[in-house]
Amino acid sequence: MKPSDFVRRILGIISLCCFHSCNTLSPVIIHKQELWVSEKQAEVHTYRTPILVKLPTGDLLAFSAPRKYSSSDKSAKFITMRRSSDGGLHWNATKIIEDDYDVEDGLNLGSVIIDKITNTTYVFFGYCQHTTGACTSPYREKGVYFKISNDWGYTWTPAINVKETNPTLAGVTWAPGPGFGIQKITLDYPGRL
Repeated sequence: MKPSDFVRRILGIISLCCFHSCNTLSPVIIHKQELWVSEKQAEVHTYRTPILVKLPTGDLLAFSAPRKYSSSDKSAKFITMRRSSDGGLHWNATKIIEDDYDVEDGLNLGSVIIDKITNTTYVFFGYCQHTTGACTSPYREKGVYFKISNDWGYTWTPAINVKETNPTLAGVTWAPGPGFGIQKITLDYPGRL
């Protein structure tokens, strides 16, 4: 047997094993619901960056960053949120928690973090992060911002620039996501976000 034939046979066996294991790990969908549908709801071109978190209360919060006029990252956007109090079977109406109005490179949804010690919910987002140089927005300067909810997402603070809470971050460019954050529960720095 030539070495190339041997390699083909081994690869064939490996692929059969992989395909078999993939089939055995297929999840069973018991409930499917589309929370947002692009180009069909609220005159939104594209819904992107979905984030789902479960609150200590059991409620689910779903976030998205819809693009208003195109699917591009440099499109005007806003941050939406929906709530489910029954494990995702039913959802409240979409709520806009932040809007960049018509800024070409405005906000980009970053991450959602739940502080289970202080019962605080944080939503982080970047602003003008795809623009080199200064941001031309009349609404706010380039940077990373966050909003706070102390009532599990029913109300939100105005956006806060992270450099206001930590001046060493002024001028530092970083992306706060997309995704969700974690809170440490180990002995070293418990509760740290």
